[in-house]
Amino acid sequence: MCNAINDRQVKQALNAGMLSVRALRQHFDYPEKCCGKCNRCLREMINDHLQVSADTCSGPMCIGGECPA
Repeated sequence: MCNAINDRQVKQALNAGMLSVRALRQHFDYPEKCCGKCNRCLREMINDHLQVSADTCSGPMCIGGECPA
């Protein structure tokens, strides 16, 4: 990732509920006018995270892949 932010840090932020490029950029204090090359990578990581969450969510309280816990 850029700005010395690695995949592990992004995954931790995703687990904490930051599930949009905008939320991640704000969390990591990306400048508003950066080059934007990381946006595609961030979107892929978000999509992968959401897919894994939906695949592993099987509790009775889960709604549309979202667990309230």
